[in-house]
Amino acid sequence: MAKRRRRRQHLTGVDLAWTEEERRAFKGATHSSPLQYPSEAVTINLFCDASATGWAVVLTQLLNWDPNLGAVEQAHQLLVCQGGTFTHSELSWSVTEKEAYYRKLRQRVKHFSRQCLLCKHVKGGHLLLRKWQEHEMATKRNKWLHGDYLFLGESYGDARYVLVLKDELTLYTELVARDSPTSLVAATAILD
Repeated sequence: MAKRRRRRQHLTGVDLAWTEEERRAFKGATHSSPLQYPSEAVTINLFCDASATGWAVVLTQLLNWDPNLGAVEQAHQLLVCQGGTFTHSELSWSVTEKEAYYRKLRQRVKHFSRQCLLCKHVKGGHLLLRKWQEHEMATKRNKWLHGDYLFLGESYGDARYVLVLKDELTLYTELVARDSPTSLVAATAILD
């Protein structure tokens, strides 16, 4: 087989017989954890794990939870058992072990927002603007129209971007799905 190409027709001369020990091991594995029918009067347990190369999910049910025993020592009945390896783009997915949690994130965001010169601040129902900003309040519709693109990626069909248009006076917001984030696309969306 090592000298041949790997096609199905080339495997015709290869003997794929199992030994008696392999047959017993396979039969033992198929009868070791038979699947059960789910019940509403039981405790459901979900066990999952992921690494950089693969994942596994096991869903079990317990008829009687014994608080004196650990989770592994309980009498689980198997409902679902699935697993696999990551291939192609799945290798770029993040898993919990790779994720990091930013300490004191809420305080740092509040501090950044207070120091930000571009952020609008509200105090007592009044909008506080920074002194260096030249800001004119809108007195009629569409006098100040804000626009920005939001990238969606491949998740929304052919349209990979959303153009967000917002009127400052009425706060009317329109979302327009687009293929590319160009000024021509934005001008066309505004005129439509």
